[in-house]
Amino acid sequence: MAAALSVKVTGGESLQKNIAYLRANFPDWLNRAIEATAVEIRDQAKTNVRTIDAYDTHELYESVAYAVFPHRFSGAVYSTAKHAPFIEFGTAPHFPPVDKIRAWCGRKGIPESAAFPIARAISERGTPERPWLYPAYFASMRGHVDRIRAFVAAGLRKMPA
Repeated sequence: MAAALSVKVTGGESLQKNIAYLRANFPDWLNRAIEATAVEIRDQAKTNVRTIDAYDTHELYESVAYAVFPHRFSGAVYSTAKHAPFIEFGTAPHFPPVDKIRAWCGRKGIPESAAFPIARAISERGTPERPWLYPAYFASMRGHVDRIRAFVAAGLRKMPA
């Protein structure tokens, strides 16, 4: 003989109010958590740019930004510097413009006569990867779920009784 199960739901009106509150506010809580994570990734990426000494002209550092897309519940951290992916992933062998290497030598206090040998070495070996964005993403995403939980918990504490 199977046992019977019965459930009685009371307080339908307050339940509907709570559901309406959650539907109205949860997207905002989620987007605020996404923005907090994007800001953390951006800030860590900028710190990494300085740490790996890719701060020569400040172009990469100043170009690191973030955007949040509320209707898609997503965000992006990016750089508008054209050379950003070449620092992140390195390059295959290529012959760089010697005048750019010469200017870099001048800023670094290296004799300008070293520019051509440096360019030749890059043409033979390429440049090594120096990740700055991926490590920031990886480190910051560890806390993303906790940020979502914190924003949701804070919102739930404000739920009308």
